[in-house]
Amino acid sequence: MNHLPAKSHPTIDTVARVSTLRPLHFAILVGIFYAGLAYLIGSSYFFIYDDTALIDVASGNSVAHILQTSFTGFFRPLTLLLVKLETIGFGWTRPYGYILVSLLMHSLNAILLYAILRRLDFSIGAFFAGAFFLLSPFATETFFWFSSQFDLLSALLTLLSTWMLLLYRDSGKTRHAICAVLSYTGALFSKENAIIFVTVLPLLIIWQRKKAPAARTAWLISAFLVPAAGYLAIRSMLVGAFHSPYGNMLSLVQNADIVSHLASYARTFSDLSLKMPEAFSWVGISYTGALIAFLATALYCRPKLTVTTLLLFCLALSPVIWTAPTHAGTADTRFLYVPAIFPIIAISIGVETSLRQPVLSDGWTRIARNAGIAGTGVLLSAAALSTSEQAAIWRFAYETAHSAVLDVLHTAWQNPGSTLHVRNLPLRLTEGPYLVKPYNLIHYAKALDNPISNRIVCDSAILSYRDPEMLTPAERSELGPSGNENGAIKDIVIGSPARARFLPTN
Repeated sequence: MNHLPAKSHPTIDTVARVSTLRPLHFAILVGIFYAGLAYLIGSSYFFIYDDTALIDVASGNSVAHILQTSFTGFFRPLTLLLVKLETIGFGWTRPYGYILVSLLMHSLNAILLYAILRRLDFSIGAFFAGAFFLLSPFATETFFWFSSQFDLLSALLTLLSTWMLLLYRDSGKTRHAICAVLSYTGALFSKENAIIFVTVLPLLIIWQRKKAPAARTAWLISAFLVPAAGYLAIRSMLVGAFHSPYGNMLSLVQNADIVSHLASYARTFSDLSLKMPEAFSWVGISYTGALIAFLATALYCRPKLTVTTLLLFCLALSPVIWTAPTHAGTADTRFLYVPAIFPIIAISIGVETSLRQPVLSDGWTRIARNAGIAGTGVLLSAAALSTSEQAAIWRFAYETAHSAVLDVLHTAWQNPGSTLHVRNLPLRLTEGPYLVKPYNLIHYAKALDNPISNRIVCDSAILSYRDPEMLTPAERSELGPSGNENGAIKDIVIGSPARARFLPTN
């Protein structure tokens, strides 16, 4: 029997063939993603909900005051300093600048995740994990809403710390260890949820195949524990131990239905059926099936590592397990942003295992490889469709908030001293995005150096992107001077989103 020459026999391992997917190729993918979202949402971004309060706090306080003060029950000085820099560059009239910074941080996070997994000997699995995280259809709120920069910056510095730690494990250079500890310290002062990684990073130190002497390992673990303990001590003095704006964290967790909430996070990650364009809702079912198949493959082929990543997913959710997202919407999905890294790694184990089969394989091996290729395509395609649909929803949210603020402020300026009754101030969308809080109006008027003198009564409403006729009454708020309740009352009914731009003119 004649055989093909070795050099032309296509039995090369799939992973070897995709080794050309170098960081440059991944960087190109990230660049395309960034440019697309910058066009889709960056040009339309408008400050919504807590955005104005965040800018007001950052711009109205000195660096020294930010570094030693708790604001609204949080102590996150590093993110506030970043926002302060953004306010210098973008002010109130260039909202797009803030969201472009958010998209940049998210892109860097995806690059770091890819680089970390490459260093941990993932190949095509690293490319898949980075691309899947880049799309993040389960946590779009994180990079579509400026107020989520706390999560983005904390994730960026945590991933950077992990990357520097891996460099140190390979090089033994002290500067890499110092950078790892400093990055993690920055993550803590960006958002307190990073505290949970003080358990994850030592596990990474111990798990790495290149074992260091016990003394060096103990020193490195201690180096991470010191800033974690220091941050907790400072936060306890400023905020109170286990306190948050929502109440005592221990009580919140104790009273929560943890199993139900954990299931909500798992479903938010695995079910995109209600976050797809209507014509492609069936793709959401295929997406869930592919996730289950790859997870089963990972559990079968590398059970210890896969189970560990799933346990770390539960651990990473512990600071926010007292609340739960709605899988059909985007509200609170920012809480899933960093924890989702662990199930992504578990899925990427299944992807890599499936695609490691020889190109010319037979029988079940060939079926597994072809199924792996199809499943990978389904996951990334479904994620891209869902993220693009959610981008359209958020763009509608920006425009709705923009129109509402313009309508109210222009009416207030034209009717000084009158009591304004806003009949349908858009509070949020049923699909998740937040819209306008009444105090946003005061912040905008102040920012434009044209304060309003009106008493404003706001009847808030919940709208729907997919059902324009839906209008659900929400809360009522009153703000501004007490005014003359028997004086002129001007009713305001917010119309459909206008295409006007918010400009610093009266």
